[in-house]
Amino acid sequence: MTGRAGPTTAYTAAILRQAVHLASYPPITNPTTSSAMRATPCGSSIRVDAMVKDGIVTAVGLDVQACAFGQAAAAIMAANALGKTGDDAQHDVMAWQAWLTNDAAPLPSMSRRASPVPTAISPAPAPHACS
Repeated sequence: MTGRAGPTTAYTAAILRQAVHLASYPPITNPTTSSAMRATPCGSSIRVDAMVKDGIVTAVGLDVQACAFGQAAAAIMAANALGKTGDDAQHDVMAWQAWLTNDAAPLPSMSRRASPVPTAISPAPAPHACS
């Protein structure tokens, strides 16, 4: 695999490298907070568990049933949530929503422990219903 997406290669090496990091965030047995969502178009689901102490996210656990794109996104989100406050996390969500829905919005900063996000991401045809 060359790492470039082409007509027959939806999952680049960079996406697969990110998806592997999902194993670093096993579900938490007794989380302080937990939330789950399911994407109806593709059937992907995610449960996010978190331990919060004094308003700071100290641990994140994930249960993700998704394609490599969903797994990579979840691992990046988890890495960036560690050490943040609720306000920080809400700001991040808003920044990513803006970037995903507005061509003029800048790529959000990944200032925490996340692996690097490709800086040059170009539009591509949707490989499946999740996109």
